[in-house]
Amino acid sequence: MIRSLVALAASAVLVGGPTSTAQDDSPRMLIGGVTVSERFVVFSYAGDLWKVARDGGVADRVTGGPEDDDFPTLSPDGLHVAFSRRGADDWDVYLVAIQGGEPQQLTFNPEADIARGWNAAGDTILFTSHRDEESVFRLYTIPAAGVFPTPVALPRAWDGALAPGGERIAYVPFTLPGAAAGAEWRHYRGGMASAIDLRLWVQLIPMAVCHSSMVPLSPPAQLSLYELWVRVTPDSTLG
Repeated sequence: MIRSLVALAASAVLVGGPTSTAQDDSPRMLIGGVTVSERFVVFSYAGDLWKVARDGGVADRVTGGPEDDDFPTLSPDGLHVAFSRRGADDWDVYLVAIQGGEPQQLTFNPEADIARGWNAAGDTILFTSHRDEESVFRLYTIPAAGVFPTPVALPRAWDGALAPGGERIAYVPFTLPGAAAGAEWRHYRGGMASAIDLRLWVQLIPMAVCHSSMVPLSPPAQLSLYELWVRVTPDSTLG
């Protein structure tokens, strides 16, 4: 599914996107983060965000400018895109309408803030940052209207997503190798795939009850490069 969406995004750029030359000093010229709604596929390319209809067509630019835009995530209603923009300091979280326009900056911090997702109501954005401790990424939420971010009660997390009902959160506790400075991978035997934890929405329960056990999502006969594991708490189930 993801491969087909990336192929769709790539073909849309090749048909209707900008032509690149040897003089183009854009930081990246490959298809980056991809996010999908019922109508659109939004992706990053050459430092900007682009959109294309799910059934194909010519890609239209959503953001522009000299900054580097990446990590897009579409709101549940498909009308807005949360993303991260790298300016003079570091990555910050922004919000822009699917039709384009001037993005609204939501976070203002010298450390990296990486957009990750939305809650089901579409009024809160989930992002990761190491703003509170160098090289230790954690999850935070911030209202789509702005104001101040709130840390999620997890010791560390590189990525995460809320269940549609909002009662559970799935998250990746460690960064992938090379994805960020300070990635901690000692004694881990899962290759390139970090563990995925499932927990009840941790702002509603004390951390003391989050004892967990490991359940493999792929056959354990041999460890493949991208083998997935999920850690399930006593209060949560798969599916």
